[in-house]
Amino acid sequence: MKLSLKQVGAKFRLQTEKGGFLRQMGPRKLSKDRAEYRLAVLTGEEPYDYVDDPTSPAASQAAADAVANYVAAQEANIATAQGKIETANTDIAAQNAIIEEQQAIVDNPESTEEEKAAAEAAIAAAQKKIATDEKTIATQEKNIRTYENNIANAADKAPAASITEVPAVLVLDNSPKKGYKIEADFSVNEVTAVEANEKVEGGISLKNTSETPANLLIDVGNSDVTLAANTSWNEVTVKSVANGTLTVATSVHINKLIVERGRVWVNNALVEDCIDEVEIKGGTVEANPEVVDPTKSSQFVSKPSVVKVGKDLSVGNLAYGIVASGHYIWENNANIETTAKTSAIMVRGSVDLELKGTGTWRCPANPLIWNTAEKSKIRIYDGKFYAGNYAECVYAELGTIEIFGGEFHNVPEAGQKNFLLNCKDDNYRAGKANIVVYGGKFYGFDPAHNAAESADMTTNFVAEGYESVYHEEGDYYEVVPSGE
Repeated sequence: MKLSLKQVGAKFRLQTEKGGFLRQMGPRKLSKDRAEYRLAVLTGEEPYDYVDDPTSPAASQAAADAVANYVAAQEANIATAQGKIETANTDIAAQNAIIEEQQAIVDNPESTEEEKAAAEAAIAAAQKKIATDEKTIATQEKNIRTYENNIANAADKAPAASITEVPAVLVLDNSPKKGYKIEADFSVNEVTAVEANEKVEGGISLKNTSETPANLLIDVGNSDVTLAANTSWNEVTVKSVANGTLTVATSVHINKLIVERGRVWVNNALVEDCIDEVEIKGGTVEANPEVVDPTKSSQFVSKPSVVKVGKDLSVGNLAYGIVASGHYIWENNANIETTAKTSAIMVRGSVDLELKGTGTWRCPANPLIWNTAEKSKIRIYDGKFYAGNYAECVYAELGTIEIFGGEFHNVPEAGQKNFLLNCKDDNYRAGKANIVVYGGKFYGFDPAHNAAESADMTTNFVAEGYESVYHEEGDYYEVVPSGE
């Protein structure tokens, strides 16, 4: 079959000698260079080296594997659902047997009132369990119908094909409906260029599987690109994402980012958390830290944020609760007072929180600052912190709290030991919770010799190379570098 190029507007198609268009080759319309290349491949004039093209063995196999894996997962879900249905039916039979047995006790004229009451209670419990089992069966039958529908439409529902072989130049055309998912060792080439002449619907996800940070050049027209989470890159150059966006996911690290054209979006983080150096020749680099209104009580933050307080605030409940991973900064240069007995600062998840500013925090709660997660860290640089009529001001239930400065006060109850700084005892002994002090003033409490984690006053929260100095005037201990 003889083939030639046919221009259609600004694009080209492959045309047979009878005037028909060759449809099995992916995109109907191609740029001139891609159409000429495709024609050369089909006529045997040029060796085939584009692993991503749907006509290539590598990409075809990747797409087939993606569908097969998706179908296998749906079949496994069906088997699980059928097992739950079988278990529920078995339990229903058992509960019916219990009902029949207990009903005989109720109907027996020789049964005492106590025995009848107990039997009726057992019948009610069995009936309730049957209702739960019937609900389980209905839910799993609905799930099975969904899984069967997924299998019937696997070609459309399967995730993007995963390309693992990356040449020095990776050209993407006619992507699967869900986009390209490329997980590969990008560091095998000094620079890997990812190009796309056509818009890749569903976008492109790039993940460097090597432990070595890789160099990357992105030139993808108007397609969206994501650098997948938990990957490292040396130098990333964005030559073009046009109207699309390069998204830098959470936990990505880039030594240097060069933007020539397009929009780079740092998702759920601050730019400095992900990128060491940024050079903008064109385009933009933006981030989306969450804007938090600290006047709203009981506000839990779900995305990294920067909060600056410049006027006095009075809030009824929790001022700032963090539940998601990421870097957060709170800069308070005013007076913040909480009126309810809940912590002013509470951290959960995997969080890096910095407290800055010379402002004042007042809270009647125990504790004022509370770290509840082993993977989280709170760093305090400045400010004045006043806990109410409770022992603790700063508390590490889990995780680490580092103190570099600031003033810390509390009002211990009569006869109660002073735990201005405190950790949960078991977690402290297990190395899962800790407070490390590099600076600051601690009123009525010695961070180097206290009973927070030991009854004999031997607990020492002061960092190595630092010491606690007592100031009689003011009755406070100040942590300074040793020898000062």
